Amino acid sequence: MRLDLNKSEEQVLADSLELTLKQLQDEIAHTDAFDYRELLKKRKEKKSCRTCAASCIDAAPVGF
Repeated sequence: MRLDLNKSEEQVLADSLELTLKQLQDEIAHTDAFDYRELLKKRKEKKSCRTCAASCIDAAPVGF
């Protein structure tokens, strides 16, 4: 999937992803149920990959 975002939209996306990761980390830290904690860790990992991809938008070559 390709998103065409201006600088302002890129920043909103990056900020939203960063906030979500912080919230997930808080939830992981306060969860006692092992299975639920592992599920949250997997979600965090996926969102971390998306955050990295979002931060690399400008680094991608044209036509990528």
